[in-house]
Amino acid sequence: MPLLRNKRNTGVSEDVLSMTFSSDHPPSVSIDGMLMDSQTTVAVLDEAKRRPKVEEITLRSVTIDTSVARAASELFSDPQRLWKKADIVHCTGQNAKIIKAMICRTKHLSFTGSVPIAHNPRYCLDEECMRAIGHALQNCKSLDVLSLRGTRLDRASLQAFAEGLSKSTSLETLQLSHCAMEIQDVPILAEALRSNRHLKALSMAHCKIGSAQPSEESANQLCQVLESLASHPRLEVLNLLGMYCTDDAMDALGELLRAPQSALWHLGLKNNGRRPEDKLNVHSIFEALSSNKTLTYLQVSGNNVDDEDMEQLAKILAGTNNTLRALSLPANKISAPGIDAFAKRLSEMRGLRFLDLQRNDFPESSKQAMIAALKDNAELER
Repeated sequence: MPLLRNKRNTGVSEDVLSMTFSSDHPPSVSIDGMLMDSQTTVAVLDEAKRRPKVEEITLRSVTIDTSVARAASELFSDPQRLWKKADIVHCTGQNAKIIKAMICRTKHLSFTGSVPIAHNPRYCLDEECMRAIGHALQNCKSLDVLSLRGTRLDRASLQAFAEGLSKSTSLETLQLSHCAMEIQDVPILAEALRSNRHLKALSMAHCKIGSAQPSEESANQLCQVLESLASHPRLEVLNLLGMYCTDDAMDALGELLRAPQSALWHLGLKNNGRRPEDKLNVHSIFEALSSNKTLTYLQVSGNNVDDEDMEQLAKILAGTNNTLRALSLPANKISAPGIDAFAKRLSEMRGLRFLDLQRNDFPESSKQAMIAALKDNAELER
């Protein structure tokens, strides 16, 4: 894309300005390296310095050379300016310089490398990048949310990151998606989470531990991560999506829900079997709901929850648990007996406000039984 002068003498054409800057709330700038060269990218970054109201920035498919890294460092050097979000997506080159420049001046840093599998080192965070992130976690009080997607975490990188994570007092949300790490290195992450006392939300989605295929050994390491959270005083949100969970892992989740100091109010589980046909053992977490008073949202999706599980859950929600507000059970193996058992106890469930049973195979008669049961339950909204 050619670099054109315009009447405002910013060094960027009006077409580029309209394409990269958005006045939506919050005002943002988005730079796509597939559409503009390095010179234009630098000019856009320079223009962003002149727009103090811009609060979000996205760099997508940008080759970060020396000139781009310098312009970005200047943009993020303003001590009076705090960015709401910075997104780095499929960028190559001097990623470390960009991250070092922006990480202490943004509340939400998101990095996306190679997805779905972190196989291409050109798009992954190296040890220098992870050391910069670890240092920022210890010393920068502005970073609230960190999202790492599609990067390989080798031992040195993970150690550098974990050192900062264990001591962070500002980070509230950590999202690890499509990241790859070796089995023997997972305890490093587990120990960092055990030491951290301030994290409020943790999401792990489709992370590859060890070999390409889920194994008992890799699942046991995930269990260590979950066990490290059992005594966490502030964790409120936990999502495990596409992560293989053994019975031991589910028992660890049950212990987390039973812990007297638990603050967890949101638990999301989706596709947690080794194979699509595998059934997740939900007995432990359902049983924990009998005494839990904090969880208000529970999702168990694509895990072959069956009629026996529904009967157990109906008994608990109609009995001692009146704090669960939202229950999402789509794409399971719930049929007529499970739906009918739940419908019979629905009038006694005074806490439930939202129920999702989509993509379960039950007959029309069970649907009608649920509809009839709703007449005696004024609390359920959806």
